[in-house]
Amino acid sequence: MSDAEPEGYVVAKPVTTQLPNGAGQVKCVACHTVSRSGKKMIAYTEAGKKGEFVYDVTLSPPPTPVLTTEISTAKGFGTFRPDDQRVVATVGNLLAEFAADTGEKIANLPVTAGTNPDWSPTGALLAYSDKAGIRPRVPRSR
Repeated sequence: MSDAEPEGYVVAKPVTTQLPNGAGQVKCVACHTVSRSGKKMIAYTEAGKKGEFVYDVTLSPPPTPVLTTEISTAKGFGTFRPDDQRVVATVGNLLAEFAADTGEKIANLPVTAGTNPDWSPTGALLAYSDKAGIRPRVPRSR
């Protein structure tokens, strides 16, 4: 990204990115978040199936899929805990927490309609947008 002429990493339509080892194609729709460490990315992509997936960010494109089954089938957004171990993602109108390396659901968060989650740098708080448009909210610490 800092290069004068950045190289495409995951590209959108009409060009698709081929994943390594025959894992399919990625059609990125730009709903992605890179972890603070720069090692992982969560994105809504069309990699064989449409959904939210976690990827290892590699020096050479394309990224390596960490989760080969989707966290969510809905278009949404995600955020990584600062240690890269957990991810919170939109699942329909809900926010849910998952293990970042296996996709195992940890818990649904007590949010009735949230999107665009962002974990604080300390990992103590999670901010998100209220889909009802009322105001930003911060759920209980985890």
